[in-house]
Amino acid sequence: MDKNKRLMLSNDDQKILGVCGGLAEYLEIDVLLIRLIFVFLVFIPPAVGIWIYLVLALILPPNPNSRKETHMEDKKLYLSNTDKKMLGVCGGIAEYLGVDSTVVRAIFAVLFFAFGTGLLAYFVLYFIMPKRNDHFISD
Repeated sequence: MDKNKRLMLSNDDQKILGVCGGLAEYLEIDVLLIRLIFVFLVFIPPAVGIWIYLVLALILPPNPNSRKETHMEDKKLYLSNTDKKMLGVCGGIAEYLGVDSTVVRAIFAVLFFAFGTGLLAYFVLYFIMPKRNDHFISD
């Protein structure tokens, strides 16, 4: 990590105020993961995710530089086109994390049977994870 790197609001990757984009740029991870964490924190009483988001939005300075200028290597979380049993969620997570998709599927199965949240989480992820646009050009 760069010692001069500062946590700031994102100008380039923002849906609301740029908090999640700024955290993702600072941590050098996909912004989708940060957004998922905030979505899950919203359901913890008393809406912890909303309070954390608002506090960060108030205290973080805006970033005067754009992400494109920093030349960050993009590592994105996508639905899998190649490793899917149903909709490609577990395969996409496994590809992003570099693990076997069977492990991710087992975690979702445990969450489904133990807490009942696995199915809900799976479908929430399906609707918010982008599809990869692989366009192969053949000679």
